[in-house]
Amino acid sequence: MNRREIIRQLSLALTAVSLPMRNIARPFIRSGGMTYKGINYDTGTHFDPSRLSVEWNSSAMQRDVNVIRDELHCNTISLFGAEIARLTEAAAFAAEKGMHVWIQPRLFHAKQADVLQHLAATARAAEQLRERYPSIILNTGCEASLFTSGIIPGNSLESRIARLSSNWQEIPVYNKNLNTFLEQAAATARTHFTGTITYSAGLWEEVNWEKFDIIGLDHYMDASNEQSYASSLRAFKRYGKPVVVTEFGCCCYEGADKAGAGGHDIIDWKISGPVIKPGYVRNEQVQADYIAQLLEIFSEEQVAGAFVYVFSNPSQPHTADPVSDLDMAGYSLVRTIAATGGKPERWERKAAFETVAGFYDRH
Repeated sequence: MNRREIIRQLSLALTAVSLPMRNIARPFIRSGGMTYKGINYDTGTHFDPSRLSVEWNSSAMQRDVNVIRDELHCNTISLFGAEIARLTEAAAFAAEKGMHVWIQPRLFHAKQADVLQHLAATARAAEQLRERYPSIILNTGCEASLFTSGIIPGNSLESRIARLSSNWQEIPVYNKNLNTFLEQAAATARTHFTGTITYSAGLWEEVNWEKFDIIGLDHYMDASNEQSYASSLRAFKRYGKPVVVTEFGCCCYEGADKAGAGGHDIIDWKISGPVIKPGYVRNEQVQADYIAQLLEIFSEEQVAGAFVYVFSNPSQPHTADPVSDLDMAGYSLVRTIAATGGKPERWERKAAFETVAGFYDRH
């Protein structure tokens, strides 16, 4: 079962499960535009346990950050990845350019003790940066119930997804386990980092936000929640803390707007090599329109910030052949052209790049 299907089924199941609203305070109301006009930037993550998603190149990172600030008009960048050295290098460069910087360590497919140890090391590095750059924010993790062991039973991501999708009655237990872990994560972060901390919650996660300064939400829209999308976002104002959409985005083919976070499932991962399943047509305007719609919702709901997912995805390059055009199933604002014929790898702007740039420039 894919992430989109989990979100769809959970949105239905949660209507029948009574989940308490914790830590309710006066609504947090903002005036003016978003504080954090952001984008997610992958420094290298083990989505595949056998390899990092990005080959590191300092010059390429610096070029990307300059484009993100000067052409995309972002004032904030969310850096995520497994390698602390990469995170701190990119964070220092972006902060030196005057940007707000969010740092999120991602140690996927790991035990809780290892994740907390990795978080502690990241927090120490982030604190050193924060002493020079006060705008550094530490994001303690992402959808931990799925990506960290011991919260939902299962020895793999796939087994935890299967357990979550078939055991709705256990959701309160999973949330209890999650919050026990997040309490440790928050304590670990605050032991080593004196700045602002947050967490990126999935829709199915009912987080005790008392431990965090900012409410972070991976908040994708698809066919199952488009009617309730704005109201579900609005509900988090009841906690009296800034609300930030830490992930939202869309792939670039006809129908991708209805798939939301599951748009990448059009890839057929064959042993001979990944290909796009038959019947899908590339359409960058679908991605652009989806992002424009959500940015307008965020403006109307006066969220404190939003981070488009994601700037680039070099592991899914664009080709002229629709069968091998893996970029169709990617969420990036730029399409990667793989190195060929002696020419180095490069990227080109998609339609959504101009959409985001225009919105952030006006707001």
